[in-house]
Amino acid sequence: NANLLEVWGEGNLYSRFSLSGAGQMIIQPRTAGTSIGLAGGTGSLSLAANLFSSCINGFSMVTVGNATAGDVTIGGALSYNDPLTLKTAGAIVVNTGVILTGVAEQNAHLVLWADADGNGAGTIQMNSGSRISTNGGHLWMGGGAGTATWNGITVGNGYATGTSSMLNGIMINGASINTDGGNMALHGKSAQ
Repeated sequence: NANLLEVWGEGNLYSRFSLSGAGQMIIQPRTAGTSIGLAGGTGSLSLAANLFSSCINGFSMVTVGNATAGDVTIGGALSYNDPLTLKTAGAIVVNTGVILTGVAEQNAHLVLWADADGNGAGTIQMNSGSRISTNGGHLWMGGGAGTATWNGITVGNGYATGTSSMLNGIMINGASINTDGGNMALHGKSAQ
């Protein structure tokens, strides 16, 4: 058990262990700009899907990334037990057909925090057929270099911001979101 557990690294992080605690867990790249791939997504720091469903449980919040991390890509189905924050200076991409599911009765809040360095370039993209289901947990999407508290959750104080190549700050293209009664906030700003 731990009040704060920080894991720094690059490469592959597999699920050959079990971690629990009442505090926070932070998984972040050692080097600024390092991309992060979850569940088979492209990234120099690669996190297996079952890490979140089988190995990590009981934390008040699990944060993947930080304000200097590179893009975060979710490549396959991902179920998570604990409230989850994905945080990057760049973009968060949910690949085509990917389903993110918070386990029921776990307060499985989800925070997608792009442009966490506040430089005005960091989008959130939910591609065709992708889906988020928080099973009653809250969902926040946005950005910003500072922090705010929303529904008791630490979130950014700004917007996910479009770029010249991806104009929309938040793009939900043929995707779906279901919070099953959880609150939802989307803070996106286009590049134009």
